[in-house]
Amino acid sequence: MNFSYREVTDVQDIYQVYCLFRDEQGLAFLESSLPEEKLGRYSFLGLHPYHQLHGSKEQYVFDGAMYTGSLFDKLRELLALYQLPERATELAVPFPAGCMGYISYDFAAENGSGAGKLPASWFVFYDNLLIFDHQENKLYISACGMLAPAERSLDTLEQQLAGAVPKPVSPPASSPAKATANFSREEYMAAVEKLRHYIEAGDVYIANMTQTFTAQSAKTSALIYEELRQINPAPFAARLEFDGISVLSSSPERFLQVVAGTARTRPIKGTRPRGRTKAEDEKNRQALLSSEKDKSELLMIVDLERNDLSRVCQPHTIKVPELFSLEQYSTVFHLVAEVTGKLRPGIAAVDCLEHCFPGGSITGAPKRRAMEIIEELERGERGLYTGCIGYFSLNGNADFNIAIRTIVKQGEQLSIGVGGGITWESEAAEEYQETLDKAKALLQVI
Repeated sequence: MNFSYREVTDVQDIYQVYCLFRDEQGLAFLESSLPEEKLGRYSFLGLHPYHQLHGSKEQYVFDGAMYTGSLFDKLRELLALYQLPERATELAVPFPAGCMGYISYDFAAENGSGAGKLPASWFVFYDNLLIFDHQENKLYISACGMLAPAERSLDTLEQQLAGAVPKPVSPPASSPAKATANFSREEYMAAVEKLRHYIEAGDVYIANMTQTFTAQSAKTSALIYEELRQINPAPFAARLEFDGISVLSSSPERFLQVVAGTARTRPIKGTRPRGRTKAEDEKNRQALLSSEKDKSELLMIVDLERNDLSRVCQPHTIKVPELFSLEQYSTVFHLVAEVTGKLRPGIAAVDCLEHCFPGGSITGAPKRRAMEIIEELERGERGLYTGCIGYFSLNGNADFNIAIRTIVKQGEQLSIGVGGGITWESEAAEEYQETLDKAKALLQVI
């Protein structure tokens, strides 16, 4: 690998840079559209794929050929195959080169994804990355030299950045889409009550319950993403374009980050809508901060995440540096915690994700039994919803969101999942309304 990089001194806004390339085939854009130092320092744009890997746990397609075997093993093989040169360490960013993609919730479920549906996972290795450091207001470009000599590739990128002017996205001449849910209000509430019976019987303490909205829309994925990031900016936003599949995400939740041997997860549990007035906004904010139900939900998930990380981390290194932090977004408030740990020797980022996936905040506790109940009560597969989107870096780092507040587009078919954690204290009507609060920004876009 002939890796090289440069800083682009004529710094542009990362979204304007992305707009220059938004029609490129196979791009991936991981954007902190709500940038702040702790969660949203970097945005990454991947261009020019040189490897593609997609499939299920034990069967996958690599560069167009079908194989039987572990997809995670293939990822480990590829990430070990390409070694970054010493010079790459001069580029002090967490992700100088590697792959970006997603793992759907159904990758971990027993049923998996059926034929003709969304592939259970998809990862793309990119020859070029554009890396924007929001804190330092710096733009870097990197090249692996896999498709063209690295320096020539960087020359081409610099010319494109210097000479192009992004054009606005033209909306289609069509009427707004009508979204249809796979549950009626009464059916969703009945499923919540059945889940509460499982809690009463001692099967689980908490489990996540999802409903899915579908719609038809002629809007392009570029336009949907543009509107989504304006309406609901988020620290873990993403747009992926993989062979007819568009993933458009404005997720607020980090599932798993690995940097320099430290693993970090940041579960969300507890939601209130933003108010229509300042007084109502503050009332809802205080209601969430003082809610014993929401705090107990978050505590249960923190305990689950501590257990998950203990499978890959050194003994006595699991910490909870944050508990009951409040984060605010355009349509909701969230209650958040953070759990960290030091990885055991020999444990890589792929191992960490493999052992901890799917996230506890969107399954329940105990996780395996919660997933069985989810499969029974929910109507159909979740697809990408509550899976994860992110990157594996060739330097050993990784960062993945929880794929919530996410639209999947295949042709003109749109799919949106929304859900919430159910405990014994849950009121079915309130839980149903919470799903609508969470879906508000996404439904507004379509």
